Amino acid sequence: MLIYFDSQQVSSIVNFLHSHLVNSGYFCTGVSETSALSTPKFKSFSGAIFEKIPSTNAPEHKSKLSLPLVTDFRKSFKQSTKILIVDDEQDILNVMQETLGSFGYDVDAVNSADLALDRVRSQDYGLILSDYKMPMKNGLQLCKSVKDLGFAGAFVIITGFADQKLTEQALQLKCAEVVLKPCVSTDLNRLVKHYIGSPTKEGATLPKAVDLMLFGSSTGGTEVLAKLLKKLPSDSPPIVIVQHISSGFAQDFANRLASISNLTLGRPKNMEVLLKGHIYLATGDYHIGVKQTPNGLCLLVSDADAIGGHRPAIDYLFCSAASTKVRIMAGILTGMGKDGAYGLSLLRQQGALTIAQDEKSCVVFGMPKEAIAIGGASMVCNIEEIRAIVEKITGTNKVAA
Repeated sequence: MLIYFDSQQVSSIVNFLHSHLVNSGYFCTGVSETSALSTPKFKSFSGAIFEKIPSTNAPEHKSKLSLPLVTDFRKSFKQSTKILIVDDEQDILNVMQETLGSFGYDVDAVNSADLALDRVRSQDYGLILSDYKMPMKNGLQLCKSVKDLGFAGAFVIITGFADQKLTEQALQLKCAEVVLKPCVSTDLNRLVKHYIGSPTKEGATLPKAVDLMLFGSSTGGTEVLAKLLKKLPSDSPPIVIVQHISSGFAQDFANRLASISNLTLGRPKNMEVLLKGHIYLATGDYHIGVKQTPNGLCLLVSDADAIGGHRPAIDYLFCSAASTKVRIMAGILTGMGKDGAYGLSLLRQQGALTIAQDEKSCVVFGMPKEAIAIGGASMVCNIEEIRAIVEKITGTNKVAA
C-alpha cells in the first residue's frame, strides 16, 4: 500500500514500523515498493524482504511476540499431508480436528505429548500442531523428541501466550512457527496450506455421473469457464452458471461460452425444464436457480433482492440446488468477495461434490478462499484438475479434440 502515499507519509510509516520491529526483524513488502525500504534503517535480505538494522540512538521496542521468518518449508519437509494435533484441552482438540477434517485433510488428534510420540513412531505426518503448555511434557520438549525420532515435517506451536524467549527457543529447535491462540479456521487453513499444500485430491470420491453441474465465478471467471467447458459431449448433464459480469456483456459471453462448449444455450425462462447438452446463464438483472419438480429439474428465474450486493448471486443458485435430491457437482471459481461460499457448504452437506479453485490459479482468491475457510469445498484444485474432473464426469474423451 506504500505506493499510494506521498514520500513524507511513506517515511513516517517506515519509521513507525521500524521502531516496532525487534533487532534483526524482517519487513516484507510488495516488489513494487522495495524502494521505500532502501534506507539506512533496513538492509535487503532477499528480494522484497528486508532486515532491520538496529537503531543506535533509541531503545528497542519490545514486541509481545516475534515470529520466525517463514520460508517455504515444503521444499525440505516430507510431503505427507497427514496432520497430527496435540492439545490437552479436549474442546480445542475437537474443534481443530473437525475444522481441518472439513477442509479435506487426514487428521489425527491426541491429548498428550506421550501419545503424540507413539503416533509419530508409527505414522508419517507432514505437519504437527502442538499446544505449548501441557502436563508432563510441553510443546518445545515434544518438538525436540519428535525430531530425535527422525520427524522431518513442520512442527508448529499454538499457544495462548508467547514471548521473545519462547520464540528463540522454538527457533533453536527448528520449530517452523509460533502462533497465538485463538487459532480460527482461516489461521488453520493458512498454516496447513503453507506447510503441506492443499488436501490430497483423493480426499473426495468422484461420482461416475451427475445430474447437474453448477459453477459460480466472478473476476477472471470468463476465461476459466471457457477452459473448463471446452468441447463437451452433447449428452452432458445440464450446466447452470452464475458469472458476475456487466449486463451489457452478459449475452455475448453466454453465446461465446455455448459455442466453445458445443452445448445449446438454454432459455432463461422460469420453470424451463433443464435439458442435457444445454448450458444456462443469467444474462440480466435477475437470479437463476434450480427446482426439482415431477417433470424434472427446472430453472428458477427470480427478481428477489440482491444477495450480498449481487443479482444474479451464486448463493441463490447453490442454495436452491441444495434443496434438490439429485447428484450434483458444484465449483466455486476465481472472484472477489464471498458470494457462493455459504451455498457451496450447503451443497457439500447434502452430499454434492464441491470444488474450490486453488489460490495459485485464481485471478482473485476471494470466493474460493471463503468457501474453503468454512469447509464448503470437498476438493481444492487448479484449473487443469477441475477440467480433468469435468472430463471424467461428462465422458469428454468421447469428443474429438
